[in-house]
Amino acid sequence: MAFFSRRTPDLAPAGQRSDAYWISLRYFSAYRIVVAAVFMAVTFFDESLSGIGSYSLSAFRYVDAGYLFLAVVFHGLLRMVPERFDVQLSAQVLLDIAAITLLMNASGGMSSGLGVMVLISLTGASLVAPLRLIFLYPAIAAIALLLEQTYWVLVHDAPTVNYLQPGLLCHCRRDRLDGPAGGGERETRAAAWPRARHPAARQSAGHP
Repeated sequence: MAFFSRRTPDLAPAGQRSDAYWISLRYFSAYRIVVAAVFMAVTFFDESLSGIGSYSLSAFRYVDAGYLFLAVVFHGLLRMVPERFDVQLSAQVLLDIAAITLLMNASGGMSSGLGVMVLISLTGASLVAPLRLIFLYPAIAAIALLLEQTYWVLVHDAPTVNYLQPGLLCHCRRDRLDGPAGGGERETRAAAWPRARHPAARQSAGHP
């Protein structure tokens, strides 16, 4: 445990998270419930025009029902157990990635346009996530989207050129981190690491 505490200083304990982080996470959780509810409503009222569930409408409804149920459960846990911020955030983001990937599959793959929802989830998570998790989430999303696209290529003979779309989605997420704001955030956190790891550095900076 001592090794991980030294190697991951950016994973702050729940007690060090300000109320603003928890409020943002609650809004993020509420957004997830609304999205899942809207998807479910669309399948009953506008399925012929939306293209949602075009490959398997029943599978889409089952996945979305599970997505909505877990979103409500996570939202309830967030209010009843306001602890372990990073764990709760990661669980919610992983739920988004898994659910949206399955919903995409039930809607015909990348051509459904649901991949943008993954990008929205990653963007929202990056506003409150520690630095290492900001890089971890897009990596997991890229693997999920590429596996989903591989299914269509191997089973349904989809053109391999469609592999470009999952790569572009995750590359757009990475570009935000490489921009001026993302670079500044990395530099600020990187500068704080030596003070967090070395008592002498903390004392020289005026910290106890």
